[in-house]
Amino acid sequence: MPHTILEYSKEAGVVACEVNDFLAEMHVALAATNIVELARIKGRSLVHDNVVVGAGVADKNNFIFLQIAMLEGRTVDERVKIAAQAQAVLLRWITRWNIEPEISVTIEVREMQSATHKRLERKIP
Repeated sequence: MPHTILEYSKEAGVVACEVNDFLAEMHVALAATNIVELARIKGRSLVHDNVVVGAGVADKNNFIFLQIAMLEGRTVDERVKIAAQAQAVLLRWITRWNIEPEISVTIEVREMQSATHKRLERKIP
């Protein structure tokens, strides 16, 4: 059950009404690696109003951060492949959104430990 989480500062230049399209494209690209299943990917975004980067210089306080979290068990090579796919999609979108080059853009692919990541199983009546 991979999660794609796009976090960005309000002033970064991300077009909020297009984020769902971005996430949908990202999910299709990640599924194309044959490492994750499209139907199991969950995506969401978080917009941050209050951001301080470093000393807090006003025009340097913007960022875009894409996190892809997956249950443990993928090899480093598989996680590198996921990161490369994510980078390609994110680069297309930051170009589309005209994101300024000085805005920090980061991707993190991380593993969730199955011992501490629990999903509630509920029966539907």
